[in-house]
Amino acid sequence: MLLASSKSFLLGSLAELELQVPGLTNPLHLTGMIARVRPQEEASEGARYLLAIRFVQISTAMSRQIRRIVTQAVLEIGDLLREFPAFAGLTEFDLLTMSGICHSIHLAKGELLVRHGEEARAIYLVVKGLLRLAPDDVEDHEIECQEVVGCGQIFGEVSALTGLPHDLTVKALEATHLIAISGSGVGFLKQSHPETMLRLMEVFMRVTGLRVRRLTRRLFTPIRN
Repeated sequence: MLLASSKSFLLGSLAELELQVPGLTNPLHLTGMIARVRPQEEASEGARYLLAIRFVQISTAMSRQIRRIVTQAVLEIGDLLREFPAFAGLTEFDLLTMSGICHSIHLAKGELLVRHGEEARAIYLVVKGLLRLAPDDVEDHEIECQEVVGCGQIFGEVSALTGLPHDLTVKALEATHLIAISGSGVGFLKQSHPETMLRLMEVFMRVTGLRVRRLTRRLFTPIRN
């Protein structure tokens, strides 16, 4: 298993882990041996190392159960990624690789996803729902200073890829389901699957370009007499 960590560990040392696995009510308490440590030079402060952990003292039945649950979760995320028009040009290998570094987020109406100035930790894909992206001091009626994103849209890529903090606060306008591509996962793709990362960067550049074009048109609409 690969995990992101804010600190390094000695190879061969043991770590106690508590894992909340989808489908299980109670968290799993496991012991893992550090098999590999890889620094992430461009990662955020909260994920400076990528650790490869090999579980020890785990039964065969438990191992199979975890593998089955994780595999099912990855496949479900892969199915959702295929629904995004922006990823139409990616290969099946790209989508499957991406699925392994993603996780789902569910927000209730009015719940905040990120605040202005917070450290960027992920790129977000909207599966269902609506979110408002705006500076903290903007009122709801100031339409020109905010953006609403919905199903099939992507945001947060600029902050996540540049390491800059979020310049907008993001709030759910209704019950919302998101897929988050973790910053540590992006670092993993850069080092282990550079061709997939290159194709993904092309997608994010296109997404950013389209957003800039929309904002430019809205802010600089010609005044007609």
